[in-house]
Amino acid sequence: LFASAEPLKPATPAARAYLAAWDRGDYTAMAARVEKPPADFAARHQQQTGSLNVSSSKHTLGPLQAVDGQATASFTATLELAGLGTWSYEGSLRLHRSENVWRVEWTPATIHPQLTSRLSFHRTRTRQPRASILAADGTVLADTKGAKLPSSEVGGHLVGRIGLVTADLLKQLGPSYAAGDIVGLTGLEQAQERQLAGTPSGDVTLVSEDGKAAAVLDHIGGTAPKTVQTSLDPRVQRAAESALGPNGQPAALVAIKPSTGEILAVVNRPIGGFGRALAGKYPPGSTFKVLTAAALLEKGMKGADSVTCPSTITVGGRKFSNFEGETAAGLTFRKAFAISCNTAFIGMATSKLKGSDLLASAALFGFNSAPSIGMPAYGGSVPDPNGIVELAATAIGQAKVQVSPMQMASVAAAVASGTWRPPTLVAGSAASIGPRALPEPVVTGLREFMAAVVQGGTGTAAALPGAPVSGKTGTAEFGTSNPPPTHAWFIGFRGDLAFAVLVEGGGVGGRVAAPLARSFLSRL
Repeated sequence: LFASAEPLKPATPAARAYLAAWDRGDYTAMAARVEKPPADFAARHQQQTGSLNVSSSKHTLGPLQAVDGQATASFTATLELAGLGTWSYEGSLRLHRSENVWRVEWTPATIHPQLTSRLSFHRTRTRQPRASILAADGTVLADTKGAKLPSSEVGGHLVGRIGLVTADLLKQLGPSYAAGDIVGLTGLEQAQERQLAGTPSGDVTLVSEDGKAAAVLDHIGGTAPKTVQTSLDPRVQRAAESALGPNGQPAALVAIKPSTGEILAVVNRPIGGFGRALAGKYPPGSTFKVLTAAALLEKGMKGADSVTCPSTITVGGRKFSNFEGETAAGLTFRKAFAISCNTAFIGMATSKLKGSDLLASAALFGFNSAPSIGMPAYGGSVPDPNGIVELAATAIGQAKVQVSPMQMASVAAAVASGTWRPPTLVAGSAASIGPRALPEPVVTGLREFMAAVVQGGTGTAAALPGAPVSGKTGTAEFGTSNPPPTHAWFIGFRGDLAFAVLVEGGGVGGRVAAPLARSFLSRL
């Protein structure tokens, strides 16, 4: 009896192992599977990865044919070219069997079918100039280099700035970016980076020893930068910036067009600081009484209904008081709103409303949904009150209620137009929710109430001759000090213009924020 011959080993495992080593960049392991590898084996591969700036590669084995100890295996190479994109091509391995071991018959064409010993890889990369950021009227807020133009230097903090890409941004932006690129670092320049910058284009080529192009292997087409159109109104923006000024306590002002929801102005003080106007989270204080009043009006209450306004009220064992301990007798619902009586609103809310009623009112004004305006922004959050004490605190804009100035400007805009509309800033940004019409009794009642605030309530400092101003003051407690400090708020509208003013730690809304609102409106 004779021993049977050793079974022939298939070529596929050898081809697959070679390609896997290639993916790892393990040229030693690759060379071990090559029949007589040249001295510059590793260098030839490194020339490809280095000149093309390959950040990762994947070589996928395709069909393999083997006849009489010879085999040809096709593969697909997919290379990520840092700062440019993905390049794929088809190649092949030739193998032969010697002593039942399959080895690669290597030539430069094994790396790429058109590569020879006298050619090497090269790539080009081109980025087009950045596109412009425009105001609603076409005013250029940032030129193609990202620099604010002296003739239209408004909203600079919102437009943002550009500069060399950072290591962190490189990770976030992905493979079409490379070290040395100029990118948006803040504001709209950063938020709209991909639209403003587009993507680069380039060629993958083979060049001869004298540097002349011998073959274009592929063209990676980029995308053209596109202009970013905003809803900012330069006239309104300038008025807002002038009203707040560059100095003073941190503050914000947002103006919205009620008939459309378009954001007309955004101002943060200090300029260049935290974007509190759009992304800040604050207790709204008594400006939230707009929503509480809306819930009460939906329950059938009328502006002329009698209410009580004691200096304090105890709910669930917790004592609530009016801001300065004031009391008033013989009040109507309308007057309680105008003078911002905390105890009246707590009494009405705890006797007539449930937590679900406040949540429904909040939903009517777009709370508890994510805004989509074309850059990072925060709306407002009204958690379901946990018990009667939280219900009482929520009714006056405390407890766990949080809002941004943008959100409260949209609340004022909803009363002005009769419909809450999601705020918009950048054209084409899709809102997560649509417009919400307010019930007619709510619209009528709130317009009456907010007019009374400025005519003879806590917001008289916002009054101006001519077209009437309507609004609501807010003095929102925060922190753990005793007594706690307060943010100063004023929200309001005049014609087809709504706004919110916030001064962090500013004190009393009617004394601090309302005069700023008047200053803003007087400049229009």
